[in-house]
Amino acid sequence: MGAVGTIAASWVVSPLLAGTIGFVLFKSVHYLIFEDDNPFAAAKRYVPGYVFLVGFIVSMVTLTKGLSHVGLELTFNQSLLLSILLGGVIMGIGWLMQRRIKFEHNAKDHFSYANVERVFGVLMIFTACAMAFAHGSNDVANAVGPLAAVISVVQTGGEIGGSALVPWWVLVLGGGGIVVGLVTYGHKVIATVGTGITELTPVAALPPRWRRPRRWYWRQALACRFQRPIRW
Repeated sequence: MGAVGTIAASWVVSPLLAGTIGFVLFKSVHYLIFEDDNPFAAAKRYVPGYVFLVGFIVSMVTLTKGLSHVGLELTFNQSLLLSILLGGVIMGIGWLMQRRIKFEHNAKDHFSYANVERVFGVLMIFTACAMAFAHGSNDVANAVGPLAAVISVVQTGGEIGGSALVPWWVLVLGGGGIVVGLVTYGHKVIATVGTGITELTPVAALPPRWRRPRRWYWRQALACRFQRPIRW
């Protein structure tokens, strides 16, 4: 398959994988929680499991692919074990947070699933962090790539190499730039997307927000296993 064919195929493979992940996630929430006789109790029972998956997936991606450039090489089994442990720690934090959420009878007067939404608010904190990590790391890499190339040329006296090492302070600069952008203007974009276009509740926002970090890992793992092109 040529370069053009690979790019064209990614336009089909990527949406199919992402859509499948989002559909399975949505149906699992609907079946396990909203079809239960007590959705509030079901949410408190199953949400820690979703929090574990978020922590596990982000940890697995980071340990298997994100540490090689700093000289830390882990085997797959080591990464798997550490990811399970980190996922368990994050699940414990989520469980402690949701313990403080009590059923409010007055909440049902406004919205029948208001109490369930409050439980999912805990999960939204972790999925938002995971999505920020997934998007932010990719955006930082795209932003500092040209800068790293310029620095490499200057340091080598004008020699253009096939690759360039990225100094740590360049990554800090890129990450800091994204943070400054979020603080100064990002909140307006968040408000527009979250309320101005379509008002999203924690449950409604879960599939699109969680699909990104999960897709990041599973698209990579499955696509590499079956040698299928994907679009990042």
